[in-house]
Amino acid sequence: MKKRLIVFRALPKYRDARTVRYLLTEGYDEVLLNTWEDENNDKGLFNCLKIDRNKVSKKITYPLYLVYLLLHSLFAIRWNDDVICMDLDTFIPVYLGSFFKKGKVYLDIVDPIAETKFQSLSFNNIFDYIEMFFLKYRKYNILPNENRIDYYKVKYNIDVTKFKYNVIENVPLLSISSDKKCTHTIQSRTTIGYFGTIEATRGIVELIDYIKKTDINLIIAGDGQLKEVIINKIEKLSNIQYLGPFKYEEIEKLYERIDFLWAYYSPNVFLHQFASPNKYYEHLAFATPIIVNRCIPQSHSIIKNNSGIVINNILNDDTFRELLNKIEQYNYKLSNFFLWKEKYSEYKIILEDEKI
Repeated sequence: MKKRLIVFRALPKYRDARTVRYLLTEGYDEVLLNTWEDENNDKGLFNCLKIDRNKVSKKITYPLYLVYLLLHSLFAIRWNDDVICMDLDTFIPVYLGSFFKKGKVYLDIVDPIAETKFQSLSFNNIFDYIEMFFLKYRKYNILPNENRIDYYKVKYNIDVTKFKYNVIENVPLLSISSDKKCTHTIQSRTTIGYFGTIEATRGIVELIDYIKKTDINLIIAGDGQLKEVIINKIEKLSNIQYLGPFKYEEIEKLYERIDFLWAYYSPNVFLHQFASPNKYYEHLAFATPIIVNRCIPQSHSIIKNNSGIVINNILNDDTFRELLNKIEQYNYKLSNFFLWKEKYSEYKIILEDEKI
């Protein structure tokens, strides 16, 4: 019987580059993606329970999706299938449904769910404790970077040295030349781009409010809660474009249109201190300078290698004036994106039982 790996994710495939990367996991005859609302899923008996969340209230679709995961795991997962569950909400029903089967069930804590889906719940810290229980007592755990374990250490002031996990970074699956060079040059009108989830914590509104007063171009692509706000704000502005949602295979063409990538993370979001943004890896791959703020861990590497610009955490006129000054003085010839070729261009995923 073929050795299979099944990856469960409560997002459509096109919304998450990390999910697609798992297709190249080594050591398996077949890797299947089972994601919400995609056509190319691992088909099962209970797919009718996966209802489009954009057409029906999540109060109905989300519980049905969790029931689907439990039933699918009970009846459709084979005895020797290995499984990756991305985040705690997919892990619990899949783990329960496949408890007596021989395969391994990995918990990939893409983001602590207490800081994301269940952030608004008054008792959300309980989910941190559940994740910490699995990290301490199970060896099949995955984190997106080494510093993510510090989230639990800092938040709860606990010893995490006995936690067991394997690090699989958020390296996107990109078909590009491994020796891509920075080809950007200072133009009369510099173009900044933002490609991703359109939400309040990414400083997009503040960026628009300042950029509209300058001669800099801004290109935005993606989807999210602030989409309509962005559309209304940029109406009649000639130097700012919103391109709408995009598929991940279109990402390289988007990067070809910009000189700098905007990747701000709000310091008011506790999790951003331990961020592992896809954009960090993308800017290396496409040799495009990135604009980040000091609160994310990768800012140190960006400063060291001059692969972008690091700004203050607080977005105000002084911060943006400093940014424009740094853009004018930025020396593309000194930019170093070697980490992509050296470490990430042929990034391989090999599942291990615990931290090496």
